[in-house]
Amino acid sequence: MKQPDDTRREEPVIPPYEYPLRSQLEPFTVLIRELREERYPYHVIVEWLRERGVAISWQGVQKFCRRRGIVKGKRHATAPPVEDLRRKRIADRVAYRKAEKETEKIFRYDGYDKPIRTWRDDT
Repeated sequence: MKQPDDTRREEPVIPPYEYPLRSQLEPFTVLIRELREERYPYHVIVEWLRERGVAISWQGVQKFCRRRGIVKGKRHATAPPVEDLRRKRIADRVAYRKAEKETEKIFRYDGYDKPIRTWRDDT
């Protein structure tokens, strides 16, 4: 009978997961923010990026800036991350809807001396 082989095979190393929709402009976020603070237009930023090998349109830079809250001429000293703002908005909406469901919905009619008008009365 054959003896079991004691040498173990190395397990394959799985690389860490990278989010597939990561923008190609992520490495330039700080520089784009500084250029927009100095009031540079999108087409100048596009030319600057093309010199560094990034092929993108001015609309792509505009969308990138909108998603990250980068505004022309505005200083971002303590801007919270976009994900935190998004989570806060969602939490506010959920809390509002829960409070709305908890409120008791009762029909109240204070005009007892007048008849209730319906849409058929108007025709």
